[in-house]
Amino acid sequence: MARLDWPEFSDQAWLPSGLRRGITSYLDAMHDFVGSPRFWAPVAATLLRRTGETKVVDLCSGSGGPARRLRHELLRSHGLEVGITLTDLFPDASDVARINAAPDEGLRYFPRPIDAGHVPGELTGARMMICGFHHLPMKVADHVLADAVKTRRALMIFEVTDRDLLSILTALFITPFLVLLLTPRIRPLHASTLLWTYLIPVLPLMIAWDHLASCMRTHSKRNLERMAKAHAQSDYVWEVGKIGPRWLPVRWPYLVGRAVELAS
Repeated sequence: MARLDWPEFSDQAWLPSGLRRGITSYLDAMHDFVGSPRFWAPVAATLLRRTGETKVVDLCSGSGGPARRLRHELLRSHGLEVGITLTDLFPDASDVARINAAPDEGLRYFPRPIDAGHVPGELTGARMMICGFHHLPMKVADHVLADAVKTRRALMIFEVTDRDLLSILTALFITPFLVLLLTPRIRPLHASTLLWTYLIPVLPLMIAWDHLASCMRTHSKRNLERMAKAHAQSDYVWEVGKIGPRWLPVRWPYLVGRAVELAS
C-alpha cells in the first residue's frame, strides 16, 4: 500500500486551541490506555546506555504525556534517570505553564515554537519523536535524519500506527468510540473538550480522520530502512524494527540511530 500524505487537523495552524488541546489530550489518554511507553522503553534504554546520554529533546511533543510516561518507565523498569525537554511547532501555552510549574524538574517544556527539521544548538541531548515523524513532509523528515548524522546526535523515532488494512479499519470504525470512552480519563479535563466530544461530537470525527491519515502517512519498516540506508555512514549506525503489545494484531515501526567511534 503506497504512502499517501493526507492532511491532519492537528497540523493546521488555523485549528482553534480548544480543539487542538482536545486532540493532543486524547492521544495522551490513548497512550496510557494502550501502555505504549512499556514497548518503547527497552529500545530507548538500549540507545541511551550505548550513547551515555542523560538528556532527551522530544520533538512534536503535543501535550507531553507520551514523553512523560516514557521517562517514568525508563526510571521504573530500567533504572535510567533522564531529563526530557518537550518541544512543539505549536506549543500550547497552558501545557507549557502547567508542565513548567510542576515539581518534576526532569520534564520541562521549551516555550518557543521548534521546527523538528531545525533544532537549535541550545537544545542538546538525544532527539526523540513519538508519533510525530509521519507528520513531516518528506524533505523535512529527510533533514531530521541528516541533521542527526551531521551533529552526531542520537535519534529515536517511535510510532503507534502502521500503513496496513487492520490499522485503517480501526481508525474508521473503532477510534470514534475510543474517543467517547477515553475522554473521561483526560487530566486536566477542560469544559471545551467535553463540549466538542459529547454535546457537539466534532472531536471524535476529527480524531478518527487524523488516525486514518496518520496510518496512510506512516513510514513502513521498509520505508524507514531505505531512509536509514540513504544516511548510512561508517560512524553512524541505524536500527529499524517493529514493536507492540502481544494482544494487538499489529506492530509499530521504529527507527533509532547513534554515532559510533571508529577503531583507530
